[in-house]
Amino acid sequence: MKKEIAKPYDITYIKAIEAARNCNFNIKSESLTDGIISFKVRISIWSWGETFYIKFTKVEQNLTQIEVSSQNNQVGSWGKHEQNISDFFSNLNSLLKK
Repeated sequence: MKKEIAKPYDITYIKAIEAARNCNFNIKSESLTDGIISFKVRISIWSWGETFYIKFTKVEQNLTQIEVSSQNNQVGSWGKHEQNISDFFSNLNSLLKK
């Protein structure tokens, strides 16, 4: 999933880390220079855990593109994958409005 955010790259990146933590995702690695964050979603009764990757691209001075992808170890996610992405973007949007 790709989205464009009308905020500078650095601010979007920092707020994305905060949003992931607010969603209780465990940051595995992050690099502002490379524009990549990977984080692990905990194992639950609905999921065997997923690893999400977020790629940031500076489009313009105040426009950043975010691409989210994930990898899991199960056949179906019972909607949990989509819910994790939705929760992340909802949290990120809320943080960027402050």
